[in-house]
Amino acid sequence: PNLPLHLLSPLFLGLFASEEIHKNEISALEGDTKEHVLHQKHSDLKQKMSDLNQGFERLRKISREGFSTDSEFREPRVIELWEAAKRANLSDNELDSLKEELRHFETKVEKHSHYQEQLELSHQKLQHVESLGDKEHIKRNQEKYNTIAEKTREMGYKMKKHMQDLSNKISREGLEHNEL
Repeated sequence: PNLPLHLLSPLFLGLFASEEIHKNEISALEGDTKEHVLHQKHSDLKQKMSDLNQGFERLRKISREGFSTDSEFREPRVIELWEAAKRANLSDNELDSLKEELRHFETKVEKHSHYQEQLELSHQKLQHVESLGDKEHIKRNQEKYNTIAEKTREMGYKMKKHMQDLSNKISREGLEHNEL
């Protein structure tokens, strides 16, 4: 579920307040149990942040589609790069070449989105398995989750780097044409 920004702030405050209360009281929540509760709250908060970011990305995508329904691309970041390229005074050959490169980049973006969805499903499964308490099952699911998380981070880094390279390329080629 996507949470509006005004609801997220109380979640942060609630998390920190509950940590302070736990630090100041003597209770049964000591050691591993307390650590598990804090880990669970941290995981929940990370999940809500992820949901919020996905909501913003969907909003960005919807707002982009409202501006240009005839675009050859679906992903908002790719559409922005394509629009910048068209404004950069590039030759038809350069635009064709860049369009092909952007198609490949869009495939990477979609693949990364798929991995993010798989990571979310893996996280939900891990939470379910943790609630059952089977140590071996938890270990297997944790390993699977860690593998998907690492792959997703790696793809995210490569995708951001590729986007920066494309953006720099569009700016550089556009500047070269404007200087002529």
